[in-house]
Amino acid sequence: MGPDMAVEMLLHNEDFVAERVRVDTLIGDDDSSTIARLRRESDHKILKWADVNHATSGLSNVETSRQALLNIIPHAFDDHTNCKEWCGFHKNPEKYEHKLLPGGKGLTGDNLKYSLEKIFRNFANNAEQLAPCGSSQANESMNMKIASKAPKARHYGGSESNDFRVATAPVPKSSIAKDETVAAVFFDLETTGFGQSCEIVQIAAKYNDTEYNVYILPTKGIPPSASAVTGLTTKGGKLFLLGIEVETESAKLAADGLLSFLKSTKQRVILIAHNCIRFDAPIILRLMKQVELLTEFKNTVSGFCDTLPLFKSKLPERKSEKLSLKQSALAEKYLQTDDLKGAHNAINDVSVLQKLVYHAKINITHDELKLNTVTIKIIV
Repeated sequence: MGPDMAVEMLLHNEDFVAERVRVDTLIGDDDSSTIARLRRESDHKILKWADVNHATSGLSNVETSRQALLNIIPHAFDDHTNCKEWCGFHKNPEKYEHKLLPGGKGLTGDNLKYSLEKIFRNFANNAEQLAPCGSSQANESMNMKIASKAPKARHYGGSESNDFRVATAPVPKSSIAKDETVAAVFFDLETTGFGQSCEIVQIAAKYNDTEYNVYILPTKGIPPSASAVTGLTTKGGKLFLLGIEVETESAKLAADGLLSFLKSTKQRVILIAHNCIRFDAPIILRLMKQVELLTEFKNTVSGFCDTLPLFKSKLPERKSEKLSLKQSALAEKYLQTDDLKGAHNAINDVSVLQKLVYHAKINITHDELKLNTVTIKIIV
């Protein structure tokens, strides 16, 4: 973590200010520039703990840690007076050899010993920073996950896909209680593209046999590449599906209509879609925020369930055989020909996904849908 990033995240974090969070301890490697910068700009004292992943996992007690550090150099110079049971010298003094020193022999030289002891005394004097051994492993793990989607070796930062690549990093599962009653509602969106600035042109949802379907006229038109997939085009301020004009609503009315549909279930809702965490969920949440319905949406929807990892789990043979897990590919495998008509139209796609989830050869249960749900708070 660079000094600038640390200051921005820990001292100028709007979420921390809103929640009255104050960071008193930083866990990290021995980069002195970061903690020095934080201490300069902070109005309170910040402690520094060594990260267990950059130190060792055997430290815990401050005094024990201090004595262990002070004993490293005497041990290396064949003075085993204060060595504990870990030292092989006490087990077999005649045949003992140092594992990590040249020729297995102890170090020699008064000047060398003095210089090394001086260095290790500095560490021993700061044993209280090493002993707790906090861990930044969760941060390192997330960095690795993000890098797998947006590799540093490739320049995705200038592309529209970058934000969504980063968003695909696996996120924690929900905190939905096992006994919470929720309605499973399938949903899908059609948009003007895949970038962060894309607009929603169709919202569809299905609960049991009840459907909701609405079209929205985009403000900037639809690129030919998107029209080629969805069949939706604009002309003269009107929206057309495969050349036939469709009735549209404003974004506000469309979002409000979706909320009314979800509330009609008389339960809190989990919204289910294929590969939705990386795209559909952030996009629908953005719409709700734009039309000032996000709070009401949060009060109605418990979270989003992405069916992609569920299909991976239920159909391991497709991964081993390197077969696609796209919804269209699964539909071709498990559903009837008539079910495939109208692909990439949202109202047809929700019906297809519902049939796939409950298909006898896949059989994803309601509990599995709940367990795979990600809360809105995590996505936001």
